[in-house]
Amino acid sequence: MNHRYTSLDFEQLTPEQQQLHHQIATSRGLEPEQPLGGPFDPWIESPVLGGILSNLGYFHRFQSRLNRRQIELAILVTAAHWQAAFEWWAHEPMARDAGLNDSIIKAIKHRQPLHLSDPLDQMAWEIASALQHNQRLTAELYQRAVAGFGRPGVIELISLCGYYTTVAMTLNALDIQLPTGEAQPFGADARAS
Repeated sequence: MNHRYTSLDFEQLTPEQQQLHHQIATSRGLEPEQPLGGPFDPWIESPVLGGILSNLGYFHRFQSRLNRRQIELAILVTAAHWQAAFEWWAHEPMARDAGLNDSIIKAIKHRQPLHLSDPLDQMAWEIASALQHNQRLTAELYQRAVAGFGRPGVIELISLCGYYTTVAMTLNALDIQLPTGEAQPFGADARAS
């Protein structure tokens, strides 16, 4: 099968691209010259952009004031909205490790309403859902979010949703494939390429 995007071999990369490749590989615990996977292989083709996006992703995953459950809730909402198979495949296990159970994950995948026991988790889901479906936050949701997360937390959550929307668009537009043998998470519901 001929896919839209094929990553460049390490030897084909410019010195700037190789430097970024090495930086991302090191941060992700990969071998120095192996393909990075996901959106990273295409991003390194534009090393300045790739560096900025990689650093933003690192911030959201490891330096945000949001907890892991809230982060993974927002990522899964984004992946489900965009039907981004690779994004879902990569983050479903992380969401489970962060404490989201199978019923919550299934509801997000099928874009069903959630009623979470933790009010901040519920708010993270509501914000991510509102941003993906309406591209806006109501005044009421914004006020509750600021009361719960603080303004910096709300800004970080909005940026997280935007970042993972960029990830989803990269994956979908370039038809980035799941690893061999992995099942398409959205099955027949996935948007046609």
